[in-house]
Amino acid sequence: MTIFKKNSINYTTSLALSLIGSEAFKLGSSIFIYKFTGNLWLVTLLYLFIQLPSILVYIFSSKIVQRIKNNKLVLLLSDLTSVILLIPSLVIFFFTDNKSILSLILIICSSILGFINAFRFVFLKNIVYFITNNNEELKTINIANSFATSFGFLLSAILSFFLFKNIQFYWLVVMNMISYLISGILYFTLKVNKVATNFQNNDQSKKIITKRSVWKSWIFILSGSLIIGIFLYPRTSGLSQFFSNINSFKIDTWGFYLSIIFTTFSLLGVIASFIAKKYIKNQILFILIITIIMGILNFVWLLFASSNENDYFISYVIITSIQQFLFSIFISIFYTLSFQLFDNKGFHKQNGLSIVFRIIVTSILTVFFTILTTKLSYLYSFILYSIIVVVSCLGIALTIYDWKQIKTKRFYNNLKILEEYKKVTNRGLSKSEVAAIDNVIKSVLEINNILDIGCGTGRVAIALKNLFPTAQIDAIDISKKLLSAAPENKNINFQLANILEYSEKSKYDLIIFSSNGLSNITSKFDVKNLFKKIRILLKDKKSRFIFTIHNIFATDEEKNFWINKIKIYELKTFSNKKIQDYEIHGLKNKNRFYSHEDMIKIFNKYKFKINNSFKTKTKIEENWLLELSSPCIFYDISKAN
Repeated sequence: MTIFKKNSINYTTSLALSLIGSEAFKLGSSIFIYKFTGNLWLVTLLYLFIQLPSILVYIFSSKIVQRIKNNKLVLLLSDLTSVILLIPSLVIFFFTDNKSILSLILIICSSILGFINAFRFVFLKNIVYFITNNNEELKTINIANSFATSFGFLLSAILSFFLFKNIQFYWLVVMNMISYLISGILYFTLKVNKVATNFQNNDQSKKIITKRSVWKSWIFILSGSLIIGIFLYPRTSGLSQFFSNINSFKIDTWGFYLSIIFTTFSLLGVIASFIAKKYIKNQILFILIITIIMGILNFVWLLFASSNENDYFISYVIITSIQQFLFSIFISIFYTLSFQLFDNKGFHKQNGLSIVFRIIVTSILTVFFTILTTKLSYLYSFILYSIIVVVSCLGIALTIYDWKQIKTKRFYNNLKILEEYKKVTNRGLSKSEVAAIDNVIKSVLEINNILDIGCGTGRVAIALKNLFPTAQIDAIDISKKLLSAAPENKNINFQLANILEYSEKSKYDLIIFSSNGLSNITSKFDVKNLFKKIRILLKDKKSRFIFTIHNIFATDEEKNFWINKIKIYELKTFSNKKIQDYEIHGLKNKNRFYSHEDMIKIFNKYKFKINNSFKTKTKIEENWLLELSSPCIFYDISKAN
């Protein structure tokens, strides 16, 4: 058995055990409080006090993990501390029968345990960086995490029901103490790496998502975090509120039944997620579909709002069960994405802030839901809950995809565009391209590795292979159709890839981005990342990056448009006014345009120097090239230092 498999088993088992005890105690406490006091506000306070004290831990989580290096020891001490903290709640049951006092003790004890659980949660996340080595293991451990969570919830519901019905409540406390003790020991047996794995750079081909603009990353994280926080409402504080509106079903029996049903469907969702991992190729599309269904499904229950109590109850159970099933599929993928969007240090910052956001928002909502239920009915709380789920799902849907890139891909996968590229596949290099390459050759640069970005059907790559027969050439494009039309050549490695997501393992002597391909990258964030990526991919200071941009002053008409109408010299480098629509064969696309001054600013910012720069000459340039690409400016740059 490999170290990773052993770690997975120990990690999953310990997580499940600690959850079995803690969730049974939490669920039993909430039902105990509501059954013997009939006070929804006390149940709400229980769940609020479990969460609120942990805010301080999450705010400083990134600093905490930097200061404390021994993850295993923290997990062990957290569990041992939890055992000690449970002793007062155990002892008090032998000294009083006053249900109000017992309820108060349970709330206080749960609040302190919530604080300790926050430490446990932070280091449970952090230790993942030290027990996994690549993105595949990350996906596996996150599914195992979801399985342990769902399995723990299920067994806790079953055990709490059995203990609540058959023996004294304090046995729940004893069970919780035992589960913490065993899980702490198991955490301490984990075999950890000395260095944290960086999932942003590791195994790029296996990544589901790539780093994107800061605001998109945060909207994605906060939307997902809110879904995680609020989706448990129907089976936590919402459970008591639901039963307060019906008479035929009693919470002390059916509350446990519903918890068991909901957690069973959660567990089935994890199993489905594990199976789907092998067969779902486009996981971003998969999670998008899951998110859309989650957003819509709650409103189906509203169709049964005016039905009889039995139908009202059954429809609620069915809808919520399906939602818990979908939620389990969603959460394992979401956690994997959140690890991939941030490095170890950045992850704990976003994790801490997103959890603080989740706690504050869900706490406010929990109070508001309780007010709505007590003043009106649970139906109104559920409607608001459903609206918030929809808004959160929209946040996920709008940020999980790079919609601009999808539009560009659709443009270049069109058959009319394909035909244009096929016509020039064997034309070789244009006169301007030859001039640019000749200048590189004259620099006595030894070219062994070449990267052709936006290779299309292979025109430039094939010509370069003829010029440099011993060189290794990688040719990439985002269009599957253009690549499929490229001639087979065992000496050229054609790949379907986006330069922004391209592996940084290879280093190149020459990188070419022809036919004004840079203009297709319209996002300011992506353009910046492109030049950062080029710096990494260039082998050394002698290595060259040749690319072209539109010559926006090629004609008097264009010159007048950019200077007098757009006023390009008054705009910032990445002004959106420099993004213009264009149409070919009835197909619309967008390009970003630059002045020479813009390029100088970009080169200076990312530490490049210009080796050669010239404009194409319309009179001597081939007609076929002018049809494929408008008049342009060539840049030959290299790393300045």
